[in-house]
Amino acid sequence: MTLIKNTISLLITFLLPICSFLIVAFLIGIFPFGDKTLLISDLKNQYTDFFYYFYHAAKGSASLQFSWLAGLGMNFFGIYGYYLGSIFTPLILFFSKNHLITGISILIMIKIGLASCTIFLYLSYFQYAPRISKVIFSICYGLMSYLATYFFNIMWLDGVLFLPLVLIGVEYILNGKTIALFVISLTLVLISNFYIAYMVGVFTFLYFVYKLVLNKNHLNHLIGYLTKFILGTLFSLGLASFMLLPTLTALHHTVNKPIPFKEAFQFNLEGLLNNCQIFGKFFIGTYDKVNQQGTANLYVSIFILFLVVLYFSNKLICLREKIITILLVGFLLFSVIFPPLDLLWHGLDLPNWFPTRYSFVISFTFIMLAIRTFSLIDGLSIRSILLSYLFLMASCFILLTKVLHLYNKSFMLLINSSLLTIYALLFILLIKFKRLHYLIHIVLLFTVFFELTANTYSIFHRLDHQIGFKDNVYVQSYTDVANSLQKHEKDNIEPFDRTVVTPIFSYNDPFKLNTPGINHFSSLMNQDLVQMMNHFGYSTYLDKWSIYSGGTIFSDALFRIKYIYSTGHFNHYGFVKEQTFGNYNLYENKKIFPIGFMSLHTVTDAYKGENPFHFMNRVIQTISPKFKNDQFVKLPYTIITRKNVVISKNHSKLVIEKKRANKPASVTFLISPIKRNSSLYVYTRNKAFFYTKLFKNNRYVADFPSVYVNNVLPLGTSQKSSLTVSIRLQKPKAVLDNLLFYQMSNQKLDNIVTTVQRNPFVLDTFHETYLKGHITVTKPGTLVLLVPYDKGWSAVVNGHSKQIKQVYTGLSGIELQKGRNMVELQYSSPKLKLGIYISVISLLLFIFYLFFQSKGKGVKTS
Repeated sequence: MTLIKNTISLLITFLLPICSFLIVAFLIGIFPFGDKTLLISDLKNQYTDFFYYFYHAAKGSASLQFSWLAGLGMNFFGIYGYYLGSIFTPLILFFSKNHLITGISILIMIKIGLASCTIFLYLSYFQYAPRISKVIFSICYGLMSYLATYFFNIMWLDGVLFLPLVLIGVEYILNGKTIALFVISLTLVLISNFYIAYMVGVFTFLYFVYKLVLNKNHLNHLIGYLTKFILGTLFSLGLASFMLLPTLTALHHTVNKPIPFKEAFQFNLEGLLNNCQIFGKFFIGTYDKVNQQGTANLYVSIFILFLVVLYFSNKLICLREKIITILLVGFLLFSVIFPPLDLLWHGLDLPNWFPTRYSFVISFTFIMLAIRTFSLIDGLSIRSILLSYLFLMASCFILLTKVLHLYNKSFMLLINSSLLTIYALLFILLIKFKRLHYLIHIVLLFTVFFELTANTYSIFHRLDHQIGFKDNVYVQSYTDVANSLQKHEKDNIEPFDRTVVTPIFSYNDPFKLNTPGINHFSSLMNQDLVQMMNHFGYSTYLDKWSIYSGGTIFSDALFRIKYIYSTGHFNHYGFVKEQTFGNYNLYENKKIFPIGFMSLHTVTDAYKGENPFHFMNRVIQTISPKFKNDQFVKLPYTIITRKNVVISKNHSKLVIEKKRANKPASVTFLISPIKRNSSLYVYTRNKAFFYTKLFKNNRYVADFPSVYVNNVLPLGTSQKSSLTVSIRLQKPKAVLDNLLFYQMSNQKLDNIVTTVQRNPFVLDTFHETYLKGHITVTKPGTLVLLVPYDKGWSAVVNGHSKQIKQVYTGLSGIELQKGRNMVELQYSSPKLKLGIYISVISLLLFIFYLFFQSKGKGVKTS
């Protein structure tokens, strides 16, 4: 009977958060109740696209080790370990490709429901309280602000989900039981996402120390318990090594940013006091932002907050326990307002967006203390409830009206004060009328469910307003494009032929569209690759992404940008319109390099800090001695008109300021002389965006510089000897650093392409992780391959191992001798084999340990 009741309680606990999400979806208009989807922020720009690739890899022949789809090619296993490592990821395979977004949405709700279930199991392990109260506390965990706000970081949900199981494992250790649950649950967290696992690990250690100190008897067996804890942690790290080692290795190859100690330690007492306003986030409806200006998501329920305050006035909880608890809670809350501790929680890397990513452990701690109070409700008095009520009402009034910047202060104050009043009355009724406790619990359940649902709606409403949930039209649009691409490219595309869709759907379009491309955005972006794309003029940002914007006729030819799908006219030399697919025109590039070509000069990849045109001139010179350093030519310009602006120069920076802030302002440049039948470009090395609009001959070209165009901007092909370019200010001031205009003769590109095509590298065999081809070399030199430089590649030439060199910052090069050369390349994700070996050995050791422990030969602690 007990088993049946527990099962029913678990089922209710699982379903209630999902029902809450569905109610919010109905109110917001999210599918299946409207045209919107859950696609927002990183779920739209990263996770979904990686899920698409995983789907194609699982259903087809694509490799999880290396993908040629995005960013010229990449170590995908690192991406998998960082974004897709969850044991729940394969569930999307039960959905068709056209319903993958639905599958991801269901996966999110399953994880949120399971998070409620795991904390229910935790609460059931050692807290005496009615089942219905455990359901109430559990849904508070599943619907806390952290999950409602960060649901789109789908891998983070696993850390929240498994945390209660890890802590039950700690309880097992402290009670002399097996370490199996601790090891298995912690391993699953490490496999899912090592980043959140780090935060789970830090909190687990704090929890271990907290529970150890709470029980004086535990201190008598300190060495034994600590030994088990450390041993269990080492087993978990070992078992997860097959995922951890290759993922951390891939992360190591990203841009190495200095640890921001300076920023973290730039604070004072006044700043510390100002940060205390964050504590207003414990109240309902206080979500602000998810960007750099956002603050911690601390809300878990007014019901929980009230009980945490009552914890410290509960007569049945001893003073010693309260003091130890204050130390734990104080450390956690101080971490939120004290920058150095916040930095430590984030692994010494302050996030650009999504602040206080560890705040779910604070919510867990509050729930743990709240149910401790609730299970000892006889230790409360009406006086203590009223005093706590007055304290919270005063705090609510001060924080919500005087400190926090809220969307609707009066309404939020009314909601919070009403809920505080309701809970105060219900707590008093529980003390005075114990015979009605079941009815009061039912009222509490409905009240808490309403409160949590209202808070989730508030967060979703603000997220929709700030960022916007993408609708089904968006999904259908890229699905249609993907289908048309597959139909066209099935018989036309060759390995290394790359396709670009403009305007982009997301920064990882190639994964979404299942076609090789150039765009890529992730936290594991190869630093050499992203820097190379920047050197060649393409747009890059935060060293996290590069997109097809800023390409020149030379770089497009070199990187084999074969097809362009555009909703507008695409006027780049070499591209010829082939056909139309719905709203898209298909352009094919007739001027592309082979996938490999010989360079007779000594290849240098030493970037000298020059502009992209200088860099590309040096690259072209390595191809053949006949190419001089004049392929890209700088164009002079003069300012011919100034409208409502003051212009000054500060070294290489052109400073443009409005005279009258509310009036239109612009500067017009005359570029002359121009060689006819040349491709023209404008360049600035700005990394900040000043909201200027650029016009060519009075026709709008682009916002430049902008998020999408922050390096080179193509101006098309010119048939005239001059042209005018106007820059119109959208803000009072713009600073253009190193503003330059360049041209390249289209005939020069023809000569370069003709030269490299005379003796190409011929690809005989192509697989994602294996390439084989041949080339006949007339003079010793370097074979430049359109293979991203990655230590996972190994080369064999004519049966002998050969070193792969780094070429042009991010490509691979192999030294070849005169004659016919057979070249083979094999890929294996760095440290993957080592990780597998360590995991297998750890598994065997773990099994042996459990076997001997079961025989009474384990570490005895009691």
